[in-house]
Amino acid sequence: MPEDSILENDIPLQARKDKYDAACKSVLAHKVILAWILKYCTAEFAECSIEDIMDRYIEGTPEVAKAVVHRSKKTKALLIDGTNTEDSSVAEGVVTFDVKFLAHAPLNDELIKLIINVEAQNNSSPGYPLVQRALYYCGRMLSMQYGREFVKSHYELIKKVYSIWICPNPSAGNENSIVKYAVQKDVVLGSSTEVQANYDLLNVVMVNLGSEDQQAAGSLLKLLTVLFASQKTLEEKKYIISNEFDIKMNSDMAQEVDEMCNLSDGVYEAGKAAGEAVGMAKGEARVYRETALKMLRKQKALVEIMEFTNLSQEEIFALAKENGLEVVLS
Repeated sequence: MPEDSILENDIPLQARKDKYDAACKSVLAHKVILAWILKYCTAEFAECSIEDIMDRYIEGTPEVAKAVVHRSKKTKALLIDGTNTEDSSVAEGVVTFDVKFLAHAPLNDELIKLIINVEAQNNSSPGYPLVQRALYYCGRMLSMQYGREFVKSHYELIKKVYSIWICPNPSAGNENSIVKYAVQKDVVLGSSTEVQANYDLLNVVMVNLGSEDQQAAGSLLKLLTVLFASQKTLEEKKYIISNEFDIKMNSDMAQEVDEMCNLSDGVYEAGKAAGEAVGMAKGEARVYRETALKMLRKQKALVEIMEFTNLSQEEIFALAKENGLEVVLS
């Protein structure tokens, strides 16, 4: 199968993945879901009720795929953040935060401002350590505060940031876990009076889902696992979420959850088909190379090998060189 055909077959799969990712972000952006995440992933909201977090402490409407993490070097502008919707296509090279919002946490009868990022990450092994990307996102949220939260040398005004990653398909050994990464003080010599609030400015939280039967009833892990489960119907999800978590889905949320579930099935089927197509193409290529190698050993002419195997002249010469063989030109 020609390479162009494989790429063309991948386009519908990528389109499905993009729609599925968008649906996941929309579901996570509902304040009631964010309230559950904040309560069980942050120290600041651990003692707050879900209702208070949702109604009193989350500020405004969370941004979904709007705030820019970075742009590639190919784009003219290097914007750090923005309130306008950005085109996050691969061609434009724009990377956005999935969900980003502000929250005010109660502390000593005062409210402290936090900047929160929540990411849905279906691929837990993307080819790099995921926690490093999460730390980078924290770094971006800290640096983009200049000119917004503070100016000149007023670093005391920097706000704490959280990057919380929801992983429906975690790597083996990480299932059903919530893992936090933070800056800690390590006094190597002598003593230190530095207060924690001065350095506790970035936190990464990895929420690794897993098997529902290994999760406690009414836990954050079970809530998110039910939401992301592709094997449950919308009615089953609504029943569990209503009875165990006292969350009543409105029509918008129900539609988004249903769309996410349907798209998940579509991504699986398209991925399976694409994988089979790629596998067939690789199998054909391997057979052609083996046939060309046999013909080279029998000193068949280059033109004959090209016609019989569909390999290019360059591929045949490279194959001959790899195996210490001569190419018969005529």
